[in-house]
Amino acid sequence: MQDWKQILVAPSDSIFSTLEVIDRSALQIALVVDEKGHLLGTVTDGDVRRGILSGFSLDSAVAQIMHTNFSSCSIDDAREKVLALMTNKSLH
Repeated sequence: MQDWKQILVAPSDSIFSTLEVIDRSALQIALVVDEKGHLLGTVTDGDVRRGILSGFSLDSAVAQIMHTNFSSCSIDDAREKVLALMTNKSLH
């Protein structure tokens, strides 16, 4: 797996810089984290598209468009549990 730390962005990062992170990554997502590394939200290219259509500029903070109602799991969760969650929520 690719180094997931390359997809971390701060809530104050611009939408444009976050889009660059998503574009460079094969994971198709950016993870918005606070200064302690706590997950605050997720951003995909679809979130960026919807944000632009809602009037946000590429210079706006990514916190304006991040998805905060995300699904997550623990590193200790069994693979089967994670795959079941992904299947149930149609995640890839």
